[in-house]
Amino acid sequence: MGIADGLAGLVVAIAIVVGILAIVEFWPLVIFGVELVVVAVAGGVHALLGRRVVVAESDGEIWSWTVKGQLASVRPAARVARAIREGVAFPPGGRFQRATSGEAA
Repeated sequence: MGIADGLAGLVVAIAIVVGILAIVEFWPLVIFGVELVVVAVAGGVHALLGRRVVVAESDGEIWSWTVKGQLASVRPAARVARAIREGVAFPPGGRFQRATSGEAA
């Protein structure tokens, strides 16, 4: 039991204090990182599966179709574009509304 044992004990004590401080100081950063990942995943899921509204506007009329998900919105948008281009009836399931002044372009 000499000075070497005392220094070894001091080094161990300093290592324990530094370890505790590292945990206390960096733990909030770790939690924040986990929260960011969770929010990013939730935002991605919402972007892919969230509700979308496909809208067709003309002078005096507004038609809209509600769908779930970005991929599901592509098909109705293509059908509406085709109907407008070919001059045929819009796909079924849409909601019709008369445009008030300033709503439709």
